[in-house]
Amino acid sequence: MEDPSVPIKRLNKMSEAQAVREMEAVGLTLRENIDNLPWQHCMIFVKP
Repeated sequence: MEDPSVPIKRLNKMSEAQAVREMEAVGLTLRENIDNLPWQHCMIFVKP
């Protein structure tokens, strides 16, 4: 969601903040956000 030049429909995009909110809503916590991919996010969530 953060980069408008990524050729994916807006409907299928999700921001980092949105992903964190949705995972927290089901009881998961963000452990790590690996940012070595060009367009994707690799986010690791864990049970507290």
